[in-house]
Amino acid sequence: MKLKIFGGRTKEEEELPENIRVLIEQYAEKHHINYLQALKELIQKGLRYDELERQYGKDVDSRELWDKRFYYLKIESGYLYYRLRLKEVIDELKTLAIRFAGVLGSLETCYKQCMSSEALEVELKKLADLKEFIRYYLDTYVITVNKELEEKKYADDKEVIRFVEEALEKYKKYFMRGQSSK
Repeated sequence: MKLKIFGGRTKEEEELPENIRVLIEQYAEKHHINYLQALKELIQKGLRYDELERQYGKDVDSRELWDKRFYYLKIESGYLYYRLRLKEVIDELKTLAIRFAGVLGSLETCYKQCMSSEALEVELKKLADLKEFIRYYLDTYVITVNKELEEKKYADDKEVIRFVEEALEKYKKYFMRGQSSK
């Protein structure tokens, strides 16, 4: 079937290029429809794509826009990354606080051995304030946050990891299928 296209203002006839005709035929075969119906559907899809492009911008074919699983995979993996990172930071803060407490203990011993009694009381008061600060720091930022992480209040890590692994498997299959056809 030859399809003739008429120009807008002129009555010139023009045939579809061979490569376009082949693509339309392939689409028709794939969907078990005739050539003209395939052409109509493709034109409608093209117009819809143009409308979406105007609505969403040039990145209308962005995977994140159309595939919410990809978007949620990014969120879940970000959640896991920052959750694990927070655990690492808490461990480092704990180590830092313990070392700082040790330094304060050594400094207190040094003050008691080397200073006169008048200045000693002032310095020991400063050290007591710093020790209280370390206790507050440990309670607020290390122990409490660690407990909250262990509560799994918002999500169970194993479940999130399972969802991420499932999504990764789907994408591996998808991308491998795409690469094998090339």
